[in-house]
Amino acid sequence: MDYDLPLDYLFARLKKSGLLTPDRISELRQKVQPDKFPDAKAAAALLIRQKVISRLQAELLLSRNPERFFIDDYRLIEIVGSGGMGRVYVATERDSRWKVALKVLSDHHRHDMGIVARFQIEAQIGLKLNHPNILRTRDICSTEDHTGKLHYVVMDFVRGVTLSEWLEMNGPMDSEHACDVVMQTALGLHHMHQQQMVHRDVKPSNLLITDRGQVKILDFGLAHFDDDDEEFSMAMIFGQDCMGTPDYISPEQANDSYKIDHTADIYSLGCAFYQALTGTPPFPFETTAQKLDGHRRLTPRRVRELNPDIPPRVESIVHKMLAKRPEHRIASAMQVARLLEPYAQRRAIKFDFSAILRERVKNDRKRSTYIKRQSTIAAVKDDHEPNSLV
Repeated sequence: MDYDLPLDYLFARLKKSGLLTPDRISELRQKVQPDKFPDAKAAAALLIRQKVISRLQAELLLSRNPERFFIDDYRLIEIVGSGGMGRVYVATERDSRWKVALKVLSDHHRHDMGIVARFQIEAQIGLKLNHPNILRTRDICSTEDHTGKLHYVVMDFVRGVTLSEWLEMNGPMDSEHACDVVMQTALGLHHMHQQQMVHRDVKPSNLLITDRGQVKILDFGLAHFDDDDEEFSMAMIFGQDCMGTPDYISPEQANDSYKIDHTADIYSLGCAFYQALTGTPPFPFETTAQKLDGHRRLTPRRVRELNPDIPPRVESIVHKMLAKRPEHRIASAMQVARLLEPYAQRRAIKFDFSAILRERVKNDRKRSTYIKRQSTIAAVKDDHEPNSLV
């Protein structure tokens, strides 16, 4: 962002952006006088305070680069999340003002056919799911911009905090609250499993909790259909054998992400349950290899060793979910929900959503900087490698 831009630059960019009508821009220009607001940065800060534009829109307006303010008919408001495939924005539909979440494939990945295919599969899976404990996917879209085809997914926008964010801010949950979060997640997973789908990436950062305590399962980027020939073909072409997150992956999924069933999700949910109760994953080792070895061979510490307030029956449910062999686990997600129901209590929660968004934006910038640095390193490496003749 360039902070030394003149005041007129901001209003010129506003006119080109389409964010405001010409009349509204003229009205604001008369109110924003140079003696009080000498540059574009000061004027943008005023417009943010008056809720005329968002922080994201101000950053885009103050940038010297051509930035997108709209994707088709959706006006971008703020970044609400980011991940391996791209960013999630809160946006409003131009005419209806309907607020949605847009998951947009990153510029870095838009020409990677393997990532594009995975992104589209994720969206198709989301469209098939309709359950109170699953974030609803509304549409799969693509459009053209100055760099080519842009892929995005329209989803419901839900103000909430992920379980991982909540634990980071507050520490372990009490048993009744944790049981309720896991029970709701199990009900959402049961709906997926009934559609012959396995999530394959159940973890605290993929569980969103609203202020009323409702859980929404996020991110179907690793979800898997039983007998999914399309995904198996992708694995053969792009070499994606092991998928999942090391702290939460089941032993069998760590060995082969395709030879699994719904019980892999039960194991991963057990890992998230363990962390919700104790504040730590079952195998809190430093390296991925150590974590995978823990899931395959080691026994985690008993939950009540780390948190003696947990009822013995709840501890038993957690460790049953974490059985190494799939056939030794609780048989279904619905059974998990039924076992937890007597111990669960719904809790309204309080959180500063604006502060959470600021932290997510900060993390997004760190991720973007890292990706750019890695791309630069790869380009330099390619330039220094000797050319070979085939």
